[in-house]
Order: sequence, then structure tokens, then C-alpha cells
Amino acid sequence: MYLAVFFFLSAASIAFFGFLVATHWIDTRAVEQRTRDRVALLRKIADQPAESARIVVDLLREEDARVEQRARWKRQKARRDDMQGGAILIAAGLGVSIMLTAVAPRLWTIGLIPAFIGVIVFAFAYFSGPIDGDAAEATRRA
Repeated sequence: MYLAVFFFLSAASIAFFGFLVATHWIDTRAVEQRTRDRVALLRKIADQPAESARIVVDLLREEDARVEQRARWKRQKARRDDMQGGAILIAAGLGVSIMLTAVAPRLWTIGLIPAFIGVIVFAFAYFSGPIDGDAAEATRRA
């Protein structure tokens, strides 16, 4: 009985981690391909007349700005999600403490463990906020 469960869990974990490796490999290959395409485009631009090269460079700058905006949005979303996760942990810890006070009065402190973890997660997300766009630009220029 236990041997069958062991083999099932072993096969499931191997399949799961194999899937993660394959997914990461595919994503890395896609990024490499985009980089190669961009370098090839920049080489072609070097051979073009000045006006058409300027148009293509402007398009590349616009694309870079869109990528930067998307990255900034992802950082803001991750910060908001971390703050929300911390608040949920705090609420869950306090709820467990209240419940344990009613069930077993001496064990109420067990609920403080997830509450304190939530405080740390919330504080870390709050104090490590995303860099403002102007500050990032100033840092990049320096």
C-alpha cells in the first residue's frame, strides 16, 4: 500500500519538476531568439540610409519604453500582491489566536506565528516599494 503511494508521488514529483525545467528552457530560448532578431535588425540599420535608420531606432526606443512600462507595472502588482498576502496572514493568525483562545486558552500564542510572518511580509513589501520612474531614470543616467 505505502509502496504504491511512494511510487505515485515520486513519479508525480519527477513529472512536475520536469515540466518546470522544460518550461524554463522554452522561455529562455524565446528570449534568446528575440535578442538575436534585435541584433540582426540593428546590423541592418547600420547599413541603411540615415533617415530610415532613424525611424527604426525611434521604433526600437518606443518598444523599449513599452517593455519598461510593463516591467514597472509588474513590480507594482507584485508589491500590491505581497502586501495583500501579508494582510491575509495577519488576519488568519489573529483568527487562529481567537479560535484557540476559545478552544484551548493556553495555546492562543500559536496563532501569533502566522500573524508575525504576515507582519514581516507586509512590512517588507511596504518598505521595498517600486522605484519611481523619475528616480530610475536618474539612476540610469548616473
